Amino acid sequence: MTPLFLVIANDIPVIMCEQHSKVFETAMTINELPHTIYEMDDDQTDAHFCHVCNLNEVLKQRDQPKIILPGEF
Repeated sequence: MTPLFLVIANDIPVIMCEQHSKVFETAMTINELPHTIYEMDDDQTDAHFCHVCNLNEVLKQRDQPKIILPGEF
């Protein structure tokens, strides 16, 4: 099972996979912005999915540009 993370910035919670949460953490750290990241327990991840991955799937279906991670070209 893919680990999921609850990330919070500006009091907005978002669930992300490990890959997206690492990019989020790097961006927030470089810009010295406050943020919090919690790793979700396995029993919490069953009903959840990465919001960024899901958004990319929706954008793909609508033929819209996707969110690109560093190194993805």
